[in-house]
Amino acid sequence: MHPKSSDSALPEVFVSTTELSRRVSQGIKDGALRPIGPKVYTRNLRDPPELLVKRHLWQLVSALVPGALIADRTALEIKPAPDGSIFVVSDRKRDLELPGVVIRPRRGAPPQVGHDQPFTGGLYLSSEARAYLDNMAPSRSYGGRARRTLTRAELETRLDDKIRSHGAPALNKLRDLARQLAPQLGREAELRELERIIAALLGTHEARLVTPRGRARQAGAPYDPDRIHLLE
Repeated sequence: MHPKSSDSALPEVFVSTTELSRRVSQGIKDGALRPIGPKVYTRNLRDPPELLVKRHLWQLVSALVPGALIADRTALEIKPAPDGSIFVVSDRKRDLELPGVVIRPRRGAPPQVGHDQPFTGGLYLSSEARAYLDNMAPSRSYGGRARRTLTRAELETRLDDKIRSHGAPALNKLRDLARQLAPQLGREAELRELERIIAALLGTHEARLVTPRGRARQAGAPYDPDRIHLLE
């Protein structure tokens, strides 16, 4: 069989293995395959590498950091940060760069049974409660790199959206689940801060909020930003 014919049976984008290495080498020599990242190859010789990575994003993440837990801001946004960062909990020590994307692993507690959920390709997705606890941890942006966690204002806005969409009981449930998880994750300090924000949004505790929406809700005068935008 002609090498290009056999290569057509490969996925559009794939991570090479020991078993595939000879086939990949021959495919590159024949001009039927091209590399687009560390151990990552494609038989698509037309589309830009960034587009191919975007199209097969979670497939590539699962192949390069198998069993990883999607964490931090990525667990809430379910997409790369503005600089292309994807944050995961994994035993891998170093960042892994692909066109348009950087997988940034860190050490942390493994997926928690009954909380974190299976995701695509053997990955796990942090539960909402875990994601909020992790995002309460401080982080910094440097050298143009995105923060690992969302800002306090971004978290307040998301919590306010949750109240508007699902009501106060949804925030009470989130807080209860976070209380169960915090000791297992070593996030007791983050839990206290999350509890203060939730209590302030629900009007049951005085705490400083940083967004106009949060302060309006705390004062008993919440508003719908989408409606205001529409009226403007």
